[in-house]
Amino acid sequence: MDDSIQRLHDYIAASKLLDQLALAKDYQLSFLAQGEYNRNYLLQHREQRFVLRVNYGSQIAVDNQIEYEHHTLQALQNSAVTPRPHFVDGSYQHLPQGVLVMEYIEGRPLEYSRDIEVAARIFAKIHSTEINTAQHSVFIHEQHLFSDRFKEANRWLENVWQSEYLSVEQKDILQRVMRYAENSCHQEQYFIDNPLSCINNTEVNSHNFIINDQRPTLVDWEKAVVSDPCQDLTHFIALTTTRWKTESVLNVQQQELFFSAYLDAIPKFKQASIRERVELYKPFLNLRAISWCAYAYVEYQRPDRPISNESTYLKLQEYLDVEFLKALFDGQLN
Repeated sequence: MDDSIQRLHDYIAASKLLDQLALAKDYQLSFLAQGEYNRNYLLQHREQRFVLRVNYGSQIAVDNQIEYEHHTLQALQNSAVTPRPHFVDGSYQHLPQGVLVMEYIEGRPLEYSRDIEVAARIFAKIHSTEINTAQHSVFIHEQHLFSDRFKEANRWLENVWQSEYLSVEQKDILQRVMRYAENSCHQEQYFIDNPLSCINNTEVNSHNFIINDQRPTLVDWEKAVVSDPCQDLTHFIALTTTRWKTESVLNVQQQELFFSAYLDAIPKFKQASIRERVELYKPFLNLRAISWCAYAYVEYQRPDRPISNESTYLKLQEYLDVEFLKALFDGQLN
């Protein structure tokens, strides 16, 4: 038996998980998938099925990552387009990682050629979900969109500048984009003067959608923030997102279909200049994506990294290619 599976069996036996789920002791546990900071397992007994999620780190520097994600799922239950949470353990008492158990949802990943409007309606339901004052207090709030991205990029790139794994030319492009960002942070005043606020997922690649006929869903809520809806909308249409798990690039017509379907489903944003917000935010979204890629590429050189994905490593190399960077930041390198 895989060592990680055995450790989880030991954890389940020592914790109160089975009692809380009303699950029989002759359950089955099997590996589902993993990201950069989490491993997911299928926990089942007959018709009962759950996702058991084991967390190995935080991208947003919160004290208890797994409890933060659990809180997000609780806040979004009324949206009906996110998994229902059933159990959380951030005590690290029986396992050195945090554990979250949530609803298992059957379906397939999003396909950009056929699911654009479905995705738009999912975003509309999430962005229109009201959260109470107590829930609000737990979330990270991002009101200074450009400054927050610049600070975040600084944090991701801290160990990149001295790394031997990126070339002088790659670092030069990153430095030029950082100078552009620092000199452009004042433009965030637009968002301060015209505020919109909702929960954003901030990590909306195609494989974080589960598409089915009954209840299409957005999963993977480890990086949720309360901020302007342009965060999710820009991320969804961005080249760095659409090509992360596929080779898709959204054309003008597809982007227009997406925005139209979104605004039809969330009338309160009809007069909010959503497209203008997305265009303003796009360079900073790209900076976020590429600075993380540079950080992750250096991290992938560590032999003791707890989670590694070959497909991710290849994509990091693709996104850090000099010609790709020049094309992506064409408007910011002049």
